[in-house]
Amino acid sequence: MKIAAIVNGISKGRAACIEALRQQDVDIDIRVTKAVGDAQDLSYDLSKAGEVLILCCGGDGTLNECINGIMKSGCETIKLGLYPIGSANDYARLFPYHSIQELVQLAANDAGNSHDIVKISFDGNHRFLANISACGIGAEIAATVNARRFKMNPTLNYYSGIVSWLMKYQAPLIRIQMDDVVLEQRCFLAAIGKGKYAGNGLGLLPQTVINEGKLGVSLIGDVNVFDFIRYQGRLKKGQKIVDSRVHYHRCKSASLEVIDGVLALETDGEFYARLEAGHKVHFEIVESAISFVY
Repeated sequence: MKIAAIVNGISKGRAACIEALRQQDVDIDIRVTKAVGDAQDLSYDLSKAGEVLILCCGGDGTLNECINGIMKSGCETIKLGLYPIGSANDYARLFPYHSIQELVQLAANDAGNSHDIVKISFDGNHRFLANISACGIGAEIAATVNARRFKMNPTLNYYSGIVSWLMKYQAPLIRIQMDDVVLEQRCFLAAIGKGKYAGNGLGLLPQTVINEGKLGVSLIGDVNVFDFIRYQGRLKKGQKIVDSRVHYHRCKSASLEVIDGVLALETDGEFYARLEAGHKVHFEIVESAISFVY
């Protein structure tokens, strides 16, 4: 099996990662990203070449691009391994840590696990994600954090972004359908996905079970800075919040429509789009879509 590594070129850990890749006993084709979208293009090209193990060396955004490249290729003989060197590494929190050598050995032993992902359909386009889409204030925070990611410490960046947006955000009115359940409400945040953590370790989807074939949906109503401070400990531990403004659901698919206002949308921590009144986005599980090495 051919082995290739896609390394996030702006990660602070890239030099150590590349050195570790070069020290392996097997030949690894090392590709380093230079711009947004490179990881998707590289994973697509590598996938079209046939059976390969792609080592994604980056964070949630790099993993998102690799998955979209693989899915775009339509190739079913690809194995994907994650070596986390991103700023938040939220999806990697779900799995035991493996060195590059261990990931290569697992793949050689055919240890890929069939892995569910999430398909998003919006405005005639499709995108896939591994972890969580934070709709609403979460996407605005992601855009702010990404714009200044090299200007401050990652933890300070996330928390200051959260606090600043909580002080000014205007929640849109949305209608969300989860299987046969339909709700209409003003919503600060709708977290939808199959992971548990987002926003640098906040447990937004504590109700999810990995590879169960269902989405987790968390709806958060009108909250403020003091609420965030009060519940921060439980969020970091991935525990449910007992509050009348917070609701947890599980479903096979979910559709979200904006009734009034503007709703931002992100995928695995990367800003994706802003939805205005009348716009609708659909989420569904794609079961066993990726052979994931962990």
